[in-house]
Amino acid sequence: MTVRRAALLLAPAVLAMTLSACGGGQSGGLSSRAIAQERRRPPLRANAQPTSVIAAEIALARAAREEGQWLALANRATPGAQIAWNGAAMPAASWLAGRASPATPDRWQAREAWASCDGSAVVVAGLGHDATGNWSRFTRVWERQRDNDFRWSVTVWQPDPDLTRTRREDAAQRAADNADDAIVVEALNMIRARVVPCTRPTGRETGPAASGAQPGLARDGTLRWTPAPDIASGFTAWWQGAEGWEPVHTQLLTAGDGA
Repeated sequence: MTVRRAALLLAPAVLAMTLSACGGGQSGGLSSRAIAQERRRPPLRANAQPTSVIAAEIALARAAREEGQWLALANRATPGAQIAWNGAAMPAASWLAGRASPATPDRWQAREAWASCDGSAVVVAGLGHDATGNWSRFTRVWERQRDNDFRWSVTVWQPDPDLTRTRREDAAQRAADNADDAIVVEALNMIRARVVPCTRPTGRETGPAASGAQPGLARDGTLRWTPAPDIASGFTAWWQGAEGWEPVHTQLLTAGDGA
């Protein structure tokens, strides 16, 4: 009897959280007067709970099975949400309207999360696959609403041929192990969640220009992202680090049929 270690599966998540301590930081897009006012204010108070968004992801996946994949996404989108599902980004309202959901919905699992200091926005990235075993990488932005419910404003789902090939090879190996009456030990699926260091802006700008509340910006200004991804530049999320705006996650878009 042989013992082999299987590849990671889309199983219930075991959350591993690493919370960043509050400290000094940089931001931009502010006038000298606004910078002076910000410096007199106390540091931001951390209020982020990435577990809430992981729960929202799990609830979305469950709703996709119970309500239908596209209806579940439509019911949980913000006004003006963008979706790039195997193709270029489009307004989610028009892309999802009237679209027939697949008989077997795609399955996905978050692997990483980046939350703004105040918890008003969280960027989630992970893996997923369709019923035929084609694997993809996805990114989703969740924004907290006035009722503290989370809704998504950006979803990027792009196929990954290399990941598909390796996962199919893993599946073939597991089938061979089962045929040999082997014991298969599955690895735990860990989710790494991080919170932006809670700092006040000091005026330095090294990332995307911004001033005040706008699409693609957390309410406290500590997390930013591409609000409308495109084929040329894809999707990127930045957070406010010690040296200014630092990219924390990027996902490229590929041209596809949007199906």
